[in-house]
Amino acid sequence: MDADTRTKKKNAGKENKEPEKDCGTKTDRQKNALLWFGQLMIMDPRRLTRRIWKMGRPKKGGRGRPRQKWDDDIGKYLDSTKLTWNKAATQTRDRVNWRRRIADTRNVETT
Repeated sequence: MDADTRTKKKNAGKENKEPEKDCGTKTDRQKNALLWFGQLMIMDPRRLTRRIWKMGRPKKGGRGRPRQKWDDDIGKYLDSTKLTWNKAATQTRDRVNWRRRIADTRNVETT
């Protein structure tokens, strides 16, 4: 749990049952991730950040539980907003509508 979550939980006077849900940090994380996804989609494909994201991780992982990937989180967030990757990639070109759509995700509950 990061410092921001601890502070919000402390200020809200909540117990440690569901601090992300109680304090709204889950929706903040979702909003920020989707905003960054929009930035990635409108970036020039030759930019280093976009190329690294496209390249991905090595396919062979270590032992143990599979690591959670950023793309997996984005996929869940897009599913909760009823969007596919391709549809979202085309919608990010219109930045005003994309930001409006992201602002509406605060009302959507994720699991």
